[in-house]
Amino acid sequence: MHGRIGITQLADELEARTVAEGIVSWMNEVDTKGNDIDPTSYQRWIRVGILDILKCLPRKNCGDCGLDTCMAFAVELLEERSRMSDCTLLALIEHRAVSDRLKEILVQAGLSPG
Repeated sequence: MHGRIGITQLADELEARTVAEGIVSWMNEVDTKGNDIDPTSYQRWIRVGILDILKCLPRKNCGDCGLDTCMAFAVELLEERSRMSDCTLLALIEHRAVSDRLKEILVQAGLSPG
């Protein structure tokens, strides 16, 4: 049986196509791994927003990560285009507590802290 999937709040047709292609890719992956998926095993992830991540960053806008602002870096972390290790300040001892908290948040959200 074939059904329909409705997607709302998309900016334009290009975004709609990108989202639809992602869904098809995910469905094909599920179909391929079907026998290896344990339906009794699941992990609940928390929702994480940009501000949740930004609160754990040094907010110095130093640019060492290759981006102009810590806000931009937070977006890249959320989209998994950057890793925590890209922020040199997070490695400093004085930022250890926020670094540990950021790693915890990313893991709980199902993201890779890197």
